[in-house]
Amino acid sequence: MTMPTNMKELSPEEVRAIMAGLDDGLTNADLAGITDEQLEALYALGHNLYVAGQHRDSETIFQALCLYDYTQPRFWLGLAGSRQALGDYRQAVDAYSMAAVAGGLKDISPFYYAAICFLKLGDMESALGSLGGLAGLAEEGDPDHQAWLVKAGNLAEAIRRPDAGKE
Repeated sequence: MTMPTNMKELSPEEVRAIMAGLDDGLTNADLAGITDEQLEALYALGHNLYVAGQHRDSETIFQALCLYDYTQPRFWLGLAGSRQALGDYRQAVDAYSMAAVAGGLKDISPFYYAAICFLKLGDMESALGSLGGLAGLAEEGDPDHQAWLVKAGNLAEAIRRPDAGKE
């Protein structure tokens, strides 16, 4: 379905068709006729900008990707990482949360990265809560999850030290 260039041109039937499509699981990219190849090209651009240290530009690209397809955890992770690199920790936490949800809570790494952001904000309690969420979702026998558990445990231990945060 191709969107009209002027939103005022939408008829009530078109609005109903869009709403039905969204109810059926279509994304904004689907509705706008944006192909998977175009999304991949945008993702590659966002990733390259991030790696090059152009975090404001990568944030813009990943923000657009999240609007086009909110179901892709990697788009949210790119947005979160860009925001974290810019020092926008509160917004980064929100994007990490969306990454976790978009991935059906299968990837527990966003919880770790959110904990780092909470630490940057000076919120030790939320950092520990995020690490506890990671631990609660970790699946026994999953080597990736076990590696994140070790990292989370080490970070939690560091947070709990009496001298934590006093540098």
